[in-house]
Amino acid sequence: MIIHVVQRGETLWSIANRYRVTIARIIEINELAYPNQLVVGQSLVIPTPYTAHTVRSGETLWMIADRYGITVDDIVRANHMTNPSLIYPGTTLQIPARKHIIQTGETLWKIAQTYGTTIDDILKVNQIQNPNLLYPGVPIIIPRQKPTIITNAFTYHSGKEAEQIVEKVAEHLTYLATFAYVIQPDGSLKLYMADDSDAIGICLAKRCIPMMSITNFTVTEAGENVAHAVLASEENKQRLLNNILKIMKEKNYRALNIDFENVLPADRELYNQFLEQAVDTLHREGYFVSTSLAPKISAAKRAAV
Repeated sequence: MIIHVVQRGETLWSIANRYRVTIARIIEINELAYPNQLVVGQSLVIPTPYTAHTVRSGETLWMIADRYGITVDDIVRANHMTNPSLIYPGTTLQIPARKHIIQTGETLWKIAQTYGTTIDDILKVNQIQNPNLLYPGVPIIIPRQKPTIITNAFTYHSGKEAEQIVEKVAEHLTYLATFAYVIQPDGSLKLYMADDSDAIGICLAKRCIPMMSITNFTVTEAGENVAHAVLASEENKQRLLNNILKIMKEKNYRALNIDFENVLPADRELYNQFLEQAVDTLHREGYFVSTSLAPKISAAKRAAV
Protein backbone atom coordinates (compact mmCIF):
# COMPACT_ATOMS: atom_id res chain seq x y z
CA MET A 1 0.00 0.00 0.00
CA ILE A 2 1.20 3.50 -0.88
CA ILE A 3 -0.19 6.91 0.10
CA HIS A 4 -0.22 9.19 -2.96
CA VAL A 5 -0.74 12.95 -2.61
CA VAL A 6 -2.54 14.37 -5.63
CA GLN A 7 -0.49 16.90 -7.62
CA ARG A 8 -1.72 19.64 -9.94
CA GLY A 9 -2.86 18.24 -13.30
CA GLU A 10 -3.12 14.63 -12.15
CA THR A 11 -6.14 12.45 -12.91
CA LEU A 12 -7.19 9.05 -11.64
CA TRP A 13 -6.12 7.64 -14.99
CA SER A 14 -2.58 9.00 -14.69
CA ILE A 15 -2.30 7.89 -11.05
CA ALA A 16 -3.63 4.41 -11.79
CA ASN A 17 -1.28 4.10 -14.77
CA ARG A 18 1.70 5.19 -12.67
CA TYR A 19 1.10 2.52 -10.03
CA ARG A 20 -0.25 -0.12 -12.42
CA VAL A 21 -3.58 -0.56 -10.68
CA THR A 22 -7.11 -0.07 -11.94
CA ILE A 23 -9.07 3.15 -11.56
CA ALA A 24 -11.96 1.12 -10.15
CA ARG A 25 -9.76 -0.28 -7.36
CA ILE A 26 -8.57 3.20 -6.33
CA ILE A 27 -12.16 4.46 -6.28
CA GLU A 28 -13.30 1.48 -4.24
CA ILE A 29 -10.61 1.52 -1.54
CA ASN A 30 -10.84 5.31 -1.08
CA GLU A 31 -14.66 5.36 -1.26
CA LEU A 32 -14.54 8.24 -3.75
CA ALA A 33 -18.02 9.63 -4.27
CA TYR A 34 -16.82 12.04 -6.99
CA PRO A 35 -13.80 10.40 -8.66
CA ASN A 36 -13.59 13.07 -11.35
CA GLN A 37 -13.14 15.82 -8.77
CA LEU A 38 -9.71 15.24 -7.28
CA VAL A 39 -8.28 18.03 -5.15
CA VAL A 40 -4.62 19.05 -5.15
CA GLY A 41 -3.13 17.83 -1.86
CA GLN A 42 -5.72 15.06 -1.45
CA SER A 43 -4.31 11.79 -0.07
CA LEU A 44 -5.21 8.55 -1.83
CA VAL A 45 -4.52 5.02 -0.69
CA ILE A 46 -3.01 3.09 -3.60
CA PRO A 47 -3.69 -0.66 -3.30
CA THR A 48 -0.40 -1.89 -4.68
CA PRO A 49 2.16 -4.36 -3.38
CA TYR A 50 4.83 -1.78 -4.26
CA THR A 51 6.56 0.19 -1.50
CA ALA A 52 7.94 3.72 -1.79
CA HIS A 53 11.56 4.25 -0.68
CA THR A 54 13.25 7.64 -0.41
CA VAL A 55 16.97 7.42 -1.17
CA ARG A 56 19.23 8.55 1.66
CA SER A 57 22.73 9.95 1.48
CA GLY A 58 25.27 7.17 0.94
CA GLU A 59 22.76 4.54 -0.19
CA THR A 60 23.32 2.43 -3.30
CA LEU A 61 20.85 0.36 -5.29
CA TRP A 62 22.52 -2.78 -3.97
CA MET A 63 21.96 -1.67 -0.37
CA ILE A 64 18.32 -0.81 -1.07
CA ALA A 65 17.68 -4.09 -2.90
CA ASP A 66 19.29 -6.08 -0.08
CA ARG A 67 17.13 -4.29 2.49
CA TYR A 68 13.92 -5.27 0.73
CA GLY A 69 14.97 -8.77 -0.27
CA ILE A 70 14.87 -8.17 -4.03
CA THR A 71 17.45 -7.67 -6.80
CA VAL A 72 18.93 -4.49 -8.26
CA ASP A 73 17.38 -5.48 -11.62
CA ASP A 74 13.94 -5.59 -9.96
CA ILE A 75 14.31 -1.95 -8.88
CA VAL A 76 15.75 -0.85 -12.23
CA ARG A 77 12.82 -2.39 -14.16
CA ALA A 78 10.16 -1.06 -11.76
CA ASN A 79 11.49 2.51 -12.06
CA HIS A 80 12.41 2.42 -15.78
CA MET A 81 15.96 3.51 -14.90
CA THR A 82 18.34 4.11 -17.81
CA ASN A 83 21.39 4.71 -15.62
CA PRO A 84 21.21 2.84 -12.29
CA SER A 85 24.39 4.52 -11.09
CA LEU A 86 22.68 7.91 -10.97
CA ILE A 87 20.53 7.96 -7.87
CA TYR A 88 20.42 10.93 -5.56
CA PRO A 89 19.32 11.55 -1.96
CA GLY A 90 15.65 12.49 -1.91
CA THR A 91 14.76 10.41 -4.98
CA THR A 92 11.64 8.27 -4.45
CA LEU A 93 11.90 4.73 -5.79
CA GLN A 94 9.09 2.24 -6.29
CA ILE A 95 10.12 -1.01 -4.61
CA PRO A 96 8.40 -4.01 -6.22
CA ALA A 97 7.00 -6.81 -4.13
CA ARG A 98 8.89 -9.98 -3.45
CA LYS A 99 7.63 -12.87 -5.54
CA HIS A 100 7.72 -16.61 -4.95
CA ILE A 101 7.19 -19.37 -7.50
CA ILE A 102 5.23 -22.20 -5.93
CA GLN A 103 7.18 -25.46 -5.92
CA THR A 104 5.89 -29.02 -5.96
CA GLY A 105 4.79 -30.10 -2.49
CA GLU A 106 4.75 -26.58 -1.03
CA THR A 107 1.84 -25.35 1.06
CA LEU A 108 0.81 -21.78 1.88
CA TRP A 109 1.65 -22.49 5.51
CA LYS A 110 5.21 -23.49 4.58
CA ILE A 111 5.63 -20.43 2.32
CA ALA A 112 4.29 -18.12 5.04
CA GLN A 113 6.73 -19.60 7.57
CA THR A 114 9.65 -19.21 5.16
CA TYR A 115 9.05 -15.51 4.65
CA GLY A 116 7.85 -14.62 8.15
CA THR A 117 4.31 -13.71 7.13
CA THR A 118 0.84 -15.22 7.49
CA ILE A 119 -1.43 -17.23 5.22
CA ASP A 120 -4.14 -14.57 5.56
CA ASP A 121 -1.76 -11.82 4.42
CA ILE A 122 -0.68 -13.87 1.41
CA LEU A 123 -4.31 -14.50 0.46
CA LYS A 124 -5.20 -10.82 0.80
CA VAL A 125 -2.31 -9.34 -1.17
CA ASN A 126 -2.81 -11.85 -3.99
CA GLN A 127 -6.61 -11.60 -3.86
CA ILE A 128 -6.85 -15.39 -3.72
CA GLN A 129 -10.41 -16.60 -3.28
CA ASN A 130 -9.69 -20.34 -3.28
CA PRO A 131 -6.29 -21.31 -1.82
CA ASN A 132 -6.81 -24.88 -3.00
CA LEU A 133 -6.41 -23.75 -6.61
CA LEU A 134 -2.70 -23.03 -6.38
CA TYR A 135 -0.34 -25.13 -8.46
CA PRO A 136 3.43 -25.50 -8.91
CA GLY A 137 4.82 -22.77 -11.14
CA VAL A 138 2.30 -20.14 -10.08
CA PRO A 139 3.98 -16.86 -8.95
CA ILE A 140 2.60 -15.22 -5.81
CA ILE A 141 3.41 -11.93 -4.11
CA ILE A 142 4.98 -12.15 -0.65
CA PRO A 143 3.75 -9.34 1.63
CA ARG A 144 6.41 -7.51 3.60
CA GLN A 145 6.30 -7.33 7.35
CA LYS A 146 4.57 -4.14 8.43
CA PRO A 147 6.23 -1.84 10.95
CA THR A 148 4.57 -1.80 14.35
CA ILE A 149 2.85 1.49 15.15
CA ILE A 150 0.62 2.55 18.02
CA THR A 151 -2.72 3.99 16.95
CA ASN A 152 -5.60 5.60 18.81
CA ALA A 153 -9.01 6.94 17.85
CA PHE A 154 -11.64 8.87 19.77
CA THR A 155 -15.38 8.20 19.57
CA TYR A 156 -18.42 9.82 21.15
CA HIS A 157 -20.92 7.42 19.55
CA SER A 158 -23.15 5.07 21.53
CA GLY A 159 -25.45 2.13 20.89
CA LYS A 160 -25.73 0.57 17.43
CA GLU A 161 -23.84 3.44 15.84
CA ALA A 162 -20.88 2.82 18.14
CA GLU A 163 -20.99 -0.91 17.40
CA GLN A 164 -20.93 -0.35 13.63
CA ILE A 165 -18.10 2.23 13.71
CA VAL A 166 -15.88 0.40 16.18
CA GLU A 167 -16.49 -2.95 14.45
CA LYS A 168 -15.17 -1.42 11.23
CA VAL A 169 -11.95 0.16 12.57
CA ALA A 170 -11.02 -1.68 15.79
CA GLU A 171 -8.69 -4.16 14.09
CA HIS A 172 -6.49 -1.22 13.03
CA LEU A 173 -6.32 0.35 16.49
CA THR A 174 -4.13 -0.10 19.54
CA TYR A 175 -6.40 2.06 21.69
CA LEU A 176 -9.98 3.32 21.43
CA ALA A 177 -10.76 6.36 23.59
CA THR A 178 -14.37 7.14 24.41
CA PHE A 179 -14.93 10.87 24.56
CA ALA A 180 -15.37 11.79 27.27
CA TYR A 181 -15.88 12.04 31.00
CA VAL A 182 -16.17 15.74 31.80
CA ILE A 183 -14.39 16.87 34.96
CA GLN A 184 -16.44 18.87 37.44
CA PRO A 185 -14.95 21.54 39.78
CA ASP A 186 -15.21 19.22 42.80
CA GLY A 187 -13.43 16.33 41.04
CA SER A 188 -16.55 14.37 40.12
CA LEU A 189 -17.09 13.14 36.56
CA LYS A 190 -20.01 13.27 34.13
CA LEU A 191 -20.15 11.15 30.98
CA TYR A 192 -20.52 13.39 27.91
CA MET A 193 -21.63 10.64 25.52
CA ALA A 194 -24.89 8.75 26.09
CA ASP A 195 -23.21 5.44 26.93
CA ASP A 196 -19.70 4.05 26.57
CA SER A 197 -20.35 0.37 27.24
CA ASP A 198 -21.07 -0.63 23.62
CA ALA A 199 -17.82 0.87 22.32
CA ILE A 200 -15.85 -0.75 25.16
CA GLY A 201 -17.39 -4.17 24.48
CA ILE A 202 -16.64 -4.18 20.75
CA CYS A 203 -13.15 -2.81 21.37
CA LEU A 204 -12.31 -5.65 23.76
CA ALA A 205 -13.83 -8.25 21.42
CA LYS A 206 -11.59 -6.97 18.61
CA ARG A 207 -8.53 -6.98 20.88
CA CYS A 208 -7.94 -3.26 21.02
CA ILE A 209 -7.50 -1.45 24.33
CA PRO A 210 -10.38 0.68 25.67
CA MET A 211 -9.10 4.02 26.95
CA MET A 212 -11.05 6.24 29.32
CA SER A 213 -10.81 9.92 28.40
CA ILE A 214 -11.27 12.80 30.83
CA THR A 215 -11.48 16.48 29.92
CA ASN A 216 -12.29 19.82 31.50
CA PHE A 217 -13.95 21.52 28.50
CA THR A 218 -17.32 21.30 26.75
CA VAL A 219 -18.83 22.93 23.67
CA THR A 220 -19.92 25.84 25.85
CA GLU A 221 -17.14 26.07 28.46
CA ALA A 222 -13.41 26.52 27.85
CA GLY A 223 -12.67 24.81 31.15
CA GLU A 224 -9.88 26.96 32.58
CA ASN A 225 -11.81 27.65 35.81
CA VAL A 226 -12.67 23.97 36.21
CA ALA A 227 -9.02 23.08 35.75
CA HIS A 228 -7.98 25.58 38.43
CA ALA A 229 -10.64 24.40 40.88
CA VAL A 230 -9.38 20.82 40.63
CA LEU A 231 -5.64 21.41 40.33
CA ALA A 232 -5.44 23.91 43.19
CA SER A 233 -7.23 21.62 45.66
CA GLU A 234 -5.65 18.46 47.06
CA GLU A 235 -9.10 17.25 48.07
CA ASN A 236 -10.55 17.72 44.58
CA LYS A 237 -7.51 16.15 42.90
CA GLN A 238 -7.75 13.07 45.09
CA ARG A 239 -11.51 12.84 44.50
CA LEU A 240 -10.89 12.97 40.75
CA LEU A 241 -8.28 10.20 40.89
CA ASN A 242 -10.57 8.04 43.04
CA ASN A 243 -13.43 8.52 40.58
CA ILE A 244 -11.19 7.67 37.64
CA LEU A 245 -10.08 4.40 39.23
CA LYS A 246 -13.64 3.50 40.21
CA ILE A 247 -14.96 3.94 36.66
CA MET A 248 -11.99 2.19 35.04
CA LYS A 249 -12.47 -0.88 37.21
CA GLU A 250 -16.26 -0.93 36.82
CA LYS A 251 -16.22 -0.57 33.03
CA ASN A 252 -13.08 -2.54 32.24
CA TYR A 253 -11.03 0.33 30.86
CA ARG A 254 -7.33 -0.51 30.47
CA ALA A 255 -5.87 2.96 29.90
CA LEU A 256 -6.50 6.65 30.60
CA ASN A 257 -6.18 9.75 28.44
CA ILE A 258 -5.96 13.08 30.28
CA ASP A 259 -7.11 16.02 28.18
CA PHE A 260 -6.93 19.28 30.13
CA GLU A 261 -7.50 22.27 27.83
CA ASN A 262 -6.94 26.00 28.37
CA VAL A 263 -4.99 25.54 31.59
CA LEU A 264 -4.06 28.95 32.99
CA PRO A 265 -0.33 29.83 32.82
CA ALA A 266 -0.28 30.16 36.59
CA ASP A 267 -1.56 26.57 36.90
CA ARG A 268 1.08 24.99 34.68
CA GLU A 269 3.14 23.51 37.49
CA LEU A 270 0.00 22.35 39.27
CA TYR A 271 -0.97 20.50 36.10
CA ASN A 272 2.48 18.89 35.82
CA GLN A 273 2.21 17.76 39.43
CA PHE A 274 -1.23 16.29 38.79
CA LEU A 275 0.09 14.33 35.80
CA GLU A 276 2.89 12.89 37.92
CA GLN A 277 0.43 11.94 40.65
CA ALA A 278 -1.99 10.39 38.14
CA VAL A 279 0.75 8.36 36.46
CA ASP A 280 2.10 7.07 39.78
CA THR A 281 -1.39 6.14 40.98
CA LEU A 282 -2.52 4.38 37.80
CA HIS A 283 0.78 2.63 37.08
CA ARG A 284 0.52 0.99 40.49
CA GLU A 285 -2.82 -0.43 39.35
CA GLY A 286 -1.37 -1.64 36.04
CA TYR A 287 -2.96 1.03 33.81
CA PHE A 288 -1.41 2.94 30.91
CA VAL A 289 -1.66 6.76 30.96
CA SER A 290 -1.45 9.26 28.08
CA THR A 291 -2.13 12.95 27.78
CA SER A 292 -3.43 15.11 24.93
CA LEU A 293 -1.46 18.29 24.32
CA ALA A 294 -2.35 21.14 21.98
CA PRO A 295 0.52 21.94 19.58
CA LYS A 296 2.27 25.22 20.49
CA ILE A 297 5.56 26.77 19.44
CA SER A 298 6.01 28.89 22.56
CA ALA A 299 4.53 29.41 26.00
CA ALA A 300 3.26 32.86 25.00
CA LYS A 301 1.32 31.85 21.90
CA ARG A 302 -2.04 30.21 21.54
CA ALA A 303 -2.27 26.65 20.26
CA ALA A 304 -1.69 26.29 16.54
CA VAL A 305 -4.42 24.69 14.46
